[in-house]
Amino acid sequence: MVPEQSDNASFPFLAGGGEMGQLTRHYDWSNTSLGHPDRWPLSLRTLVHMMLSSRFPMLIFWGPDLITFYNDAFRPSLGNDGKHPSSLGQRGEESWAESWPVIGPMIRGIMGGGDAVWFEDQKLPIYREGQMGYAYWTYSFSPLADDAGAVSGVLVTCTETTQAVESRQQLAVSEERFSRLIEQAPVAMALFSGPRFVISLANEQVLDYWGRTREEVINKPLFDALPEAAGQGFEELLTGVYTTGKRFVANELKVMLERNGQLEPTYIDFVYEPFYESDGVISGVLVISTEITDQVLTRRQVEANEQLLDAMIQRSPLGVAVFRGTSNLIERVNPALSQLWNHSAEEVTGWPLLEAAPQLAGQGFDRQLEAVRETGQPFIGREQPVRLVRNGQLKELFFDYVYEPLPNPDGSIDRVMVVANEVTEQRLARQQIEQSQQRLLASFEDAPVGIALISGKELIFQMANPFYGRLAGRPPHELVGKPLLTALPELAGQGFDELLRQVMSTGESYRNHEVPVVVRHGDRLETIYIDHTYHPQRDSTGQITHVLVVVVDMTQHVHTRRAVEASETRLRSVIASAPAAMGLFMGRDLVVELPNQAFIDIVGKGPDIVGKPLREVMPELLTENQPFLQILDTVYTSGQMFQSFGSQVKIVRNGVMTDNFYNITYTPLRDEQGRVFAILDIAIDVTEQIKAQQDLQQSEARYRQLSADLEQQVQARTQQLQALVGDLRRSNENLQQFAYVASHDLQEPLRKIQSFGDILKTQYADGLGEGVNFLERMQAAASRMSTLIKDLLSFSRISTQQEDQAQVSLTAVVQEVLLDLEMVIDETKAQVTIDPLPTVAGDTSQLGQLFSNLFSNALKFRRPDATPQIRIRCERVVAAALPPAIQPTRTADVYFCIEVADNGIGFDARYADRIFQVFQRLHSKGEFAGTGIGLAICQKVAANHGGTITATSQPGQGATFSLYLPA
Repeated sequence: MVPEQSDNASFPFLAGGGEMGQLTRHYDWSNTSLGHPDRWPLSLRTLVHMMLSSRFPMLIFWGPDLITFYNDAFRPSLGNDGKHPSSLGQRGEESWAESWPVIGPMIRGIMGGGDAVWFEDQKLPIYREGQMGYAYWTYSFSPLADDAGAVSGVLVTCTETTQAVESRQQLAVSEERFSRLIEQAPVAMALFSGPRFVISLANEQVLDYWGRTREEVINKPLFDALPEAAGQGFEELLTGVYTTGKRFVANELKVMLERNGQLEPTYIDFVYEPFYESDGVISGVLVISTEITDQVLTRRQVEANEQLLDAMIQRSPLGVAVFRGTSNLIERVNPALSQLWNHSAEEVTGWPLLEAAPQLAGQGFDRQLEAVRETGQPFIGREQPVRLVRNGQLKELFFDYVYEPLPNPDGSIDRVMVVANEVTEQRLARQQIEQSQQRLLASFEDAPVGIALISGKELIFQMANPFYGRLAGRPPHELVGKPLLTALPELAGQGFDELLRQVMSTGESYRNHEVPVVVRHGDRLETIYIDHTYHPQRDSTGQITHVLVVVVDMTQHVHTRRAVEASETRLRSVIASAPAAMGLFMGRDLVVELPNQAFIDIVGKGPDIVGKPLREVMPELLTENQPFLQILDTVYTSGQMFQSFGSQVKIVRNGVMTDNFYNITYTPLRDEQGRVFAILDIAIDVTEQIKAQQDLQQSEARYRQLSADLEQQVQARTQQLQALVGDLRRSNENLQQFAYVASHDLQEPLRKIQSFGDILKTQYADGLGEGVNFLERMQAAASRMSTLIKDLLSFSRISTQQEDQAQVSLTAVVQEVLLDLEMVIDETKAQVTIDPLPTVAGDTSQLGQLFSNLFSNALKFRRPDATPQIRIRCERVVAAALPPAIQPTRTADVYFCIEVADNGIGFDARYADRIFQVFQRLHSKGEFAGTGIGLAICQKVAANHGGTITATSQPGQGATFSLYLPA
């Protein structure tokens, strides 16, 4: 019996399914190896729902125990007193014990990864209706995959064919007998003489009929020659005719005759006539007989065949009916067709067609039937639209159907048989596939990969998109319609034609990666690298018609990868020979690769650390709550380099926790797509220096303790400082006067040098000879000296002068600067994009000088191969969100972050601080002019306005300067 009480009705995938759906919902699955349905995998839920919803007989074995499921359509095959309902939820070996020796190995084979199997009309033992028996089945076993793609079950789809097989067997026996009887003569005659009925005369037909030769029967009494005829009543009949003279007629009389050494039933029509001599005395009996065994057996066979045909029609999934007369009276109809009319077969039998299905009126079917009756020619309809009422609504469905005329014996036709099969789902599915294919083919034209369709033994191009043509070095119209090796002869010997034929013959897709291909581009052969896929395309019958070719150009990728591999080789050499501790952390799991000996010595665990995650190599990073794993993860995900100086690192060495101090750099490494794939770790041991600093700090602490005793000295010192402030103010005033005098007094000699130099070049150039070159070099040096003096004067003024601040529009300041630089911008064709900028408290002149220096640098340090692009954008940043490295000179709740970004030559991020120092240059004067003071002025202006300025860059990727000002 089926375990009960488990209410699984809340699971949608168990809904419906009739009787088996009800049993499945209320089955206590927790007692099986599958467990409660809420633990079933999604794949099993989907399969059970599909099975319960299907009207085709289906059974599922699932899991290691092969737990059994089946649906309502399968349930009749189990009988009323047999496996149902106990098979539900049972192990397959238990529920099908009698058949398991046959089906068990096949099921286990499929569970082990074997292919699906299919058998037709197989005889298997089965227990049902309370007893063991045999039944014939047509069935298939197919593998079922779980959520991970592994085979976890077997789907059994089956149909019991016992009745059909037995009917065919009976029909075969009947036909064999029928064929044997056809060969025998149908008419026989003989003369039996005297009261012992001695055989006087017998023709060949009756000899054949008796199965005797003439010598075996002539002049012998009938029942001696044919002893098998005795006891069948013939002696009495013959005696009655012989003695009374009354004729005896028999129709379809069954006679047992010996044929081929055994008694066989034979059916005859015969007449016993008294044979009179000339004197009127009866001397014998004349027998005239016609064997009608064939007719009798044929009639009975026809009756059996009609019964069989009727049974097959009634059970057929195809709609079958016979219409008679001009009104198409329904003479016979099966349920499959009557249900389409929303009636039972019994209900509509005898009705005119249009009364049974009035919705068919006006659709032309009556005219088609009339044409079949008139011409005697069948009518075949393929995917014909038919409007029928389904679920209360008139819908357009599609059918394949045949009208077959049924002639009468006289050749007239008043009956027509129809066989119909609904193909609505196939039609809609094909339309969807055709639409999908059209969309797919249309998308091929603009696809960024090479796509082609190749068909036939000659591998003829049916289609090639433009990208495929570019890879092949020919436009698509030069490929389409030609065989592969005719269109692309350089492919001969490279194996692609053989691979295509292999895919066409086996039906299996082929894929390969980074395959070198020699193709002709113009007048030269080139080697490119491709990823390519060959996928067979089938028609509706399953025949392979085309091969879809998809090609991805990997040439640049291969060259880049090889360059990266060469770079990695160099990197390995650098790491191995570096004096500092270095190593690579691969992936987000930070797997240790390429550690040099210094790194191995720091960890203290030997070279076995290679290939292990850092958290396993140095578990103390976790147990001691050290921040480095989190910092490394941030570097990996953000792509931003991390540097720290004197960081404390706790490391276990020889079982002892030690405190160490390192200058650490974590540099993200990127692949050709710009994605971070590893982190380069550089660690410099500064333990001794840090400990010396700590000792110094401790000493300073002791001295600070003495400061309490120096309060009076501090007050005195404060008075001195106030005096010094006054002195400093006077000093600044003097410095400004000095700067003016210095500028005037230094510039005046330089102007004279340049003026006298111009006179010498114009008036005495011919006599100077080689001296002209020295003269020009002297003037250039004087010009640079003049520029340096001006920049120093600007830096001095910004450092010593604090102008009165007002509300300054940065938009107006930037526009004024761009106007000053208009000529340079036009010469370089630079593109400048400015977002809305705020108004801040500050000095218009100083802010103008700041933006002028930034724009001038962006135009100066441009890439020769790219049009300069400068982008200015602004955003508000709350103080709490400022990066720790940003230290404005004035505290505020909110800051403006104004970014000036360019696409120039950029610089190494290591120099991000150095460039703001006076006289610091990253390039020689021969490469780019300048004094190295401009960015120092920018930093001083930002500080004067309560803010700060920073820079980020990578070589060749431009630079971004971020100006922070209080809002």
